[in-house]
Amino acid sequence: MKSRTLWLPQTARDPVPSMRVGVFIPVSAVFEDCDPTIAEFKAQLALLSRTDALIWCARLNLVITNSTHHDRLVRQRFAIQQIFAEPQIKKIADFFAEQKNPQEAAVFFRAQLLELMQWIAVFCKDAADDGVTFEDSNVRNAFGKAALIASELWGSRTYTGKLEVDSSLEDIAALRRQSLGATRIGTEAASEGMDPMMAIGRGRRLFTEHFALRNERAAIEFEQQSGVSLESFYGILSLIAIYYMARSPEQGGVTPLSSGLFHRDHLATTTQLKATSARYLLFATQSPDEFAAALRGDPQGTRGLASIRRRPILATSDGRCIVMDPLFFAEHAAVGPLFTLVGHQTSSKARSQCFIDFGYAFEGYARAILRRMYPTPAPPLIDRLSSPFAGQSTAGDEIEIADACLNDATELVLFEMKSSWIPDDAAMESNPEIYVETLLDKFARIEDSSASPKGIGQLVRSISKLATGKWVAKDQDLSRVQLVYPVMVVYDSRLQAAAHTWFLAETFRKALVPDEVYPNLDMRKGSIRISGVIVLSIDDLEALETSIEGFSLIDLLRSYSEASPDRLCCMHTYLASSKFGKRLFANRDLAGSVLEALDTAGAFLGIERIDDSEV
Repeated sequence: MKSRTLWLPQTARDPVPSMRVGVFIPVSAVFEDCDPTIAEFKAQLALLSRTDALIWCARLNLVITNSTHHDRLVRQRFAIQQIFAEPQIKKIADFFAEQKNPQEAAVFFRAQLLELMQWIAVFCKDAADDGVTFEDSNVRNAFGKAALIASELWGSRTYTGKLEVDSSLEDIAALRRQSLGATRIGTEAASEGMDPMMAIGRGRRLFTEHFALRNERAAIEFEQQSGVSLESFYGILSLIAIYYMARSPEQGGVTPLSSGLFHRDHLATTTQLKATSARYLLFATQSPDEFAAALRGDPQGTRGLASIRRRPILATSDGRCIVMDPLFFAEHAAVGPLFTLVGHQTSSKARSQCFIDFGYAFEGYARAILRRMYPTPAPPLIDRLSSPFAGQSTAGDEIEIADACLNDATELVLFEMKSSWIPDDAAMESNPEIYVETLLDKFARIEDSSASPKGIGQLVRSISKLATGKWVAKDQDLSRVQLVYPVMVVYDSRLQAAAHTWFLAETFRKALVPDEVYPNLDMRKGSIRISGVIVLSIDDLEALETSIEGFSLIDLLRSYSEASPDRLCCMHTYLASSKFGKRLFANRDLAGSVLEALDTAGAFLGIERIDDSEV
């Protein structure tokens, strides 16, 4: 580490990460004599040396899944030129030229590379010349074929029976419902996800502040299991993210260091850093053998994905290390401490309590964002934000109407925060209804005699009770309210995948049983007019925190509702494509949290932050 400067990625240019789904090239378009069969796949894998091939998957993934480099076509071109020979490159160029939008076409994509990693770990062995095998054009050719076959195998497993038209499904709503799990996976397949530095900022806020309020021993238990304190954890992650991630096409193929590959001794430049990094790498790395062991008996590959989530860095026997997947590294930063705590609990009750604590921590984190957006005013001004939104029943009982509300006199926003996310295996099930049932249970459970409401169900209950007068607000005057915007803030950003927000809006409408539905799809319940439910991911709420200084949240919700009354366009896509997208700025508080993590990293290296006021 020769650099004496610690820097923060310029995420302000694109604070809303991509949610694209790509068009993936078939192997036959590049290799006419190659069939996407298991036999052919294994034949190509047999030509690869395991460690070299795993490292090259990771190297390509660091470029392809780089959330800070915004030209997708340039990233694709880089990866293609590293692997394919000129005749194949020409065929790939012809395929891209045939596409209506070449920017959406992909030879390499995240899910494909993760799929390929898993097959390589299980079926390949290290060659005697491992370390230099990719200097052989025949090896690169075999890798290219294997990658394209992996793409088709992944696509077949993901989409078969889910995007096909079933003659028994007579309406478009049923077709959309059937496709939900597949579109979720497809969106994640091509997603760059969250900037790892911003994930570090989020995770640090969540666990050093909000989770600690719920579980005072969490930090101690995490250090016992990981070998590093929470602050050291985020400091080390910052160093790795800065020096060995965010690989641009200009860097990815130059030197091993620039490609993201590093030796464990690179993190040992000072005595303190050497000891801390050694403990962290022991906690967060896995060898090719360990990765292969995690995959045994796992036909869908979910154990392999879980293994990368838990230990996102590949470490070879000679000390080389590389981040296997930027998105899982970001998850490692944002929620890794939770799963470290869960994984070492000895009872199901204790494991459940960890998730309950995280739910409250997430709620506190989202509420804190809202409060920074709408600070408490000095008297006699009225506080428009209530968090929580307290009320009283007709029986005189104290109740919580919603997690938060924003009162804009004639318009009211009701917020429910949900920290749940859907496991990978639910979306991969061959029966699409399993995913739908999981989605409803975690985000749209409707109240009945056997179940308490959750997410959408809580918003339905609160609005119904307010409409009938069974609940009344305590600290807010709702007498002038003409329109209510129900908003569900979710941690799981994949609820922004195609048709999900539409499906949840339809679930809300049916459960509300409105007295009237207006032409613009607003509803009336009693005397209250209600907009369709709005699903807002925590990524988008973070993007809005600082940006809201330039426009009103109510204006955004109103504009979004007018543009997509049926919610077929998710808020994430609307933010990125509308006039509001040009007015988004990086989250100031997250940037502050990142700088605090960088202070820890700087202390490891003997670097002090320069005080701008003294310059």
